[in-house]
Amino acid sequence: MRALIIILLTLTTSLIQAQLSPMAQALKNDKNPESIALYQSIRNYAIETWEDDHSMIVEQINQNVDAYLNLVIGDINEQLIDAGNNGRKIFNQALKNWIHPSDEAKFNALGSEYAIMGSWEEGRPLADVFILMIDWPMVEEECRQQLESLNAY
Repeated sequence: MRALIIILLTLTTSLIQAQLSPMAQALKNDKNPESIALYQSIRNYAIETWEDDHSMIVEQINQNVDAYLNLVIGDINEQLIDAGNNGRKIFNQALKNWIHPSDEAKFNALGSEYAIMGSWEEGRPLADVFILMIDWPMVEEECRQQLESLNAY
C-alpha cells in the first residue's frame, strides 16, 4: 500500500510540474512584437478555457504553439501553398470557424482573407490575427481534413 501511495504522489507531482515546450518557451521569450502578441493570445485562450487548472493551461499553450508552427512552417503550410487558391480558402475558412466567440467581431472587422507566411500575394498578413484568440489545433485539424478531402477526388 505504501508503494502505491508513493507511486501516486510521484505521478501527481510530475503532472503538476507541467512545463512549456521548448518551442512555446522560445515564443514566450521572443521580443518580436508579433511573437509577443501571438503568445499572449494563445495564453489568454488557454486561461479562459481552463481557468485555474494550470497544468492544462500549459498543455493547451504547448498544443497551440505546435499547431500554429505546423500551419506556418510545417507540412500543413506546404500543402496549403501547393493547393493554391483552394489552400487559401481552406485556411481562411478554418480561421473563421475556430476564432473564439469573444473575438468574432474583431476578426470580421479585420477582414477574412489572410496570407499564410506571405505565400499568397493577396490577403492581409497573418500577424493581424495574432491578437485574437484562435484554437490553432482545430485550425490545423480542419486544414488537414479539408486538404485530404480536396486531394481525394
